[in-house]
Amino acid sequence: MSEEVKEQSNSESKPDSPVQEPPEPGKHQVPDTAGTEHQLPDTEESNVQNPENSGNIEYTGGKKIPDNAVKAGHADGQSEQSSAGKPDTGEKSIWRHEDLNRQSDQNGMHRAEAAGSSENAAGFHVITESTTRQAYNEENTDEDEALFDDEEDQIEKPHFHFRFPKVRILTRKIAEQERIRKEAAQNGDSDAVVGQDNTDGPDEERVIWIPARLVTFVLIIAVVLAAALAVIFGNIYWKYSGYEVVNSKKQEDTLSAGYCRAGDNILRYSTDGASLLSQSGSVIWDVSYSMNNPQVAECDNVVAIYDKDGTNIVVCDESGQIGSASTSLPIIRAKVCDSGAVAALQQDSTNAYIEYYDKAGDQVAQIKTSMDNPGYPLDFALSNDGQNIAVSYLGYVDSKQTGIVRFYNFGSAGQSQMDNRIADFQYSGVIIPQLEFLDSDTCVAFRSDGFSVYTGSASIKESTTVSVKENIQSVFYDTSRIGMIVNNSSGGDFNLLVYHTDGREILNQEFNFAYKSVEFSGDEISLYNGANFCVYNLYGVEKFNGSYSETPQSIFATGRNRYVVVKENSLDMIRLK
Repeated sequence: MSEEVKEQSNSESKPDSPVQEPPEPGKHQVPDTAGTEHQLPDTEESNVQNPENSGNIEYTGGKKIPDNAVKAGHADGQSEQSSAGKPDTGEKSIWRHEDLNRQSDQNGMHRAEAAGSSENAAGFHVITESTTRQAYNEENTDEDEALFDDEEDQIEKPHFHFRFPKVRILTRKIAEQERIRKEAAQNGDSDAVVGQDNTDGPDEERVIWIPARLVTFVLIIAVVLAAALAVIFGNIYWKYSGYEVVNSKKQEDTLSAGYCRAGDNILRYSTDGASLLSQSGSVIWDVSYSMNNPQVAECDNVVAIYDKDGTNIVVCDESGQIGSASTSLPIIRAKVCDSGAVAALQQDSTNAYIEYYDKAGDQVAQIKTSMDNPGYPLDFALSNDGQNIAVSYLGYVDSKQTGIVRFYNFGSAGQSQMDNRIADFQYSGVIIPQLEFLDSDTCVAFRSDGFSVYTGSASIKESTTVSVKENIQSVFYDTSRIGMIVNNSSGGDFNLLVYHTDGREILNQEFNFAYKSVEFSGDEISLYNGANFCVYNLYGVEKFNGSYSETPQSIFATGRNRYVVVKENSLDMIRLK
C-alpha cells in the first residue's frame, strides 16, 4: 500500500499537481534544499498509514515532509533535520485549516484544505519562516508595546548617538495583565495570551518611558518657579527692620530753603537761588534769582520755580536754567511742560487769567474768566506736551453750584474752536479743587466725591469715574496710579485707596498712622509725620513703621526704600533694610 513520495520539482509553476503517494514504511525521504534525501526512522505511527490521509504534508522552510515523518522525527530528537532552514522563533505558531486556503503572493503555493480544527487533527499545516515570524509578532505585539525588557533597553540602537536613562511607570493593572500573560504562556494556552482582555479599568494606565533629560528639565523649571515664587512672596510679606545712612552731606542754612525731588536728583531752592544736587550731595548746577516766596512745579526732569504772589518764573532742567518768564499780574499757581513752556494762573480785582508762555518768556495765549462765565478758576493743569490746558471752575448752572472741567487746545485741533475750547464736563453739586495731567493724553480731576479720568488730546472724553462716600483727606498720584486717603467709617482712622487709571481698585487698606503728607515711592506708599514715617506696599502690608533718630525738617522719597532726610545742617540719604 505504501508508495514513494516524490518531491514536486516546481511548486510555483505547478501549484495544482497532484500529491504523490507516501513512501514505503521505514523509507521516508525528506529532500532538503540541496536535494539530498534523509532516511527517517520508521515508527509504529508511520507504519500504519491510511491511504486517504497519505497526503498530509507540512511545509517547513520550503521543504516537503510527510506529517508522520515530522512527528516521528520530533519523537526521536531529530527536530534539527525535520526543520532545516526554519529559524528558531521561540514559540510555535499554529494556523487552523480554514486559514490555509489563502494563496501566497510571493511563492504562488496553494495551501490544501484539511479537516479538523485542532493541532493534532488531520489537515495541511503550512509553516514558513515569514509566516512564523509574522504570527510571533502578532502574538507579542501587545506585550512589546506595553513592557520593554531591560535587556532590550540596553541594546545599542544605531539610529541614536546617545542613550539616556529612562524612568518606567508601571501600575497595578499593567502588572496584573503581565502576570496573566506569563501564566498563560507557561500553560501553553496561546488563545489566552493572544485574546487577553484589554478592557480599560479604573486603575489602568500606560507604561510610560520618560527620558531622564526631560525629567531633569522639568525639575529645573519647577525649582526656578519655586524660587521665583519665594522671591515674590518674600518681597510682599518681608518687612524692613530699620534703616541705614548711606550718605550724609553738610548743608548750610537748610531751614531757609526748600527741598524736593527733581527726577533722580534733589532740588534745593531758596529766596536767592536754586541748586540741583545729586543723591550723594554734590552740586550739579546753581541758579541765582530773587523771589519772596519761591514755589516749584515739575514735569519729569523739568522744574519751574515761580514766585507766588510775585511775577517771576525760572525754568530749569538737568543742565541748568533753560528759560524764564515774567507775568503782568501776581501769580497764584504755575505749571510747566516737558518743552519748558509754562502757564500761570493770575488774578486782579474782577477777573482771573491763565497766561501761556513759551520757554523764552513770550506769551502764547491768554484765557480770561469771570465769575459769571464760566465761574471762578480753582485749579488748572498743563499737559506734558504743552498742547492742552485743563481748567477747573466753580460756577452756577441753573442756579445750582456746579463743578466744571474745561479743556483748551493750543494745537491744530483748537484753532477752529471758539477760544480754543474743545470739551466741557459739568458735575452738579460737586467741587473740583485739583487737576493733574499724568501724561500728554491723561488728565485726572480730583472731585469732592471721588475722581474722574479724561483721555485724548484733540478729542477729550471722560473714560473713568470713581465715587466715594467718605470724606477725602488727601490725594496723590504717579503716571499710572491714583491714590486717596479717606476717613474710615467702620471705627478705624483712615482708609488708604489706590486705583488704576481705568478705575480698577488696587488697594483698600485701613490704617491708624497720624500722617501729614503722603506720596508714592516706587511700588510703595510712604506717609510722613515729622520724624515718623510709615510705608505700605500695594498689597496692604505695612513694610515699615518707625522714626528717624533726629527731628528732621522734612523727609521725602527718591525711589523705592530710599529717602532724603533734611536736617538742620545736613542732608542724609537713608535706605530701609
